[in-house]
Amino acid sequence: ANELQDTQNDDAEFNIGANYMVAYPNTHLCQNKERTIRHKKALPERCVVRMANVTESSDGKQIAYVVPAPKNSSAGWISLQRDDKEPYQQTKTILGSSAGKAKTYPYALKRKALPGSWQVNGLYTALHRAILRENANLRSRQVGEVVAGQECFILELSLDEESDPSQARLRARVSTKVDDKKLVGWMTPETKERDALLDSVNLVSEKVIEDHKQSLEARSGARTSVTGPIAPGGMLPWTVNGLYRVLEDGPLRWDKELNSTAKETMPAGTVVK
Repeated sequence: ANELQDTQNDDAEFNIGANYMVAYPNTHLCQNKERTIRHKKALPERCVVRMANVTESSDGKQIAYVVPAPKNSSAGWISLQRDDKEPYQQTKTILGSSAGKAKTYPYALKRKALPGSWQVNGLYTALHRAILRENANLRSRQVGEVVAGQECFILELSLDEESDPSQARLRARVSTKVDDKKLVGWMTPETKERDALLDSVNLVSEKVIEDHKQSLEARSGARTSVTGPIAPGGMLPWTVNGLYRVLEDGPLRWDKELNSTAKETMPAGTVVK
């Protein structure tokens, strides 16, 4: 496979919360930002890591704090930019090279987010109960909690290095609703054992369109439409000012009546509020 050789399909930048594949063998994790204290074992080839922070080191290098996918793996800092002093730069070929030709790639990680990534401005479902705190510090004041099934809109992703410097944690500032009231706070999207507290499917991403199509195909294309008044006390699956993605092409009408004139077609994938 040549997907690790080519930069043409790379993302524009690395993003916190995204999963990436290690592009070079012998990429070492370090315990500090200066990268002077290394972990004993290097990351394995094609290892998937979650990016928890991206910043600049004192020597001007772009560095990242990454969490390997395998449970009980050590997290740490790596240099994202090519650096001849780093072990992964001393290999003459990178993964996917062919015909014995040396290939070069400018980053230690393949700059293409993998499935299962979280992103800012994404909407996700809570898989388990999670505590919401005042700021990214795990020891900050509790302001509420989310429960399984609750939708959380990610406003910001950051790294908590203060509460436990030896085990920094990815944190997400989310907005949700509790008893029809807006609640904003910081939560941990995954535990230190790598168990996810937020589902990885972004409910307003284009992936939900693919899932919807597969669901229709599984049911032989049958889709049921329901019309009629809402029963007193009945719950609607949508809320005012909510963010949603259109799953199928459909008419946008001038009036709320279903038989009113359509002014244009709203294509599948459109995000509406």
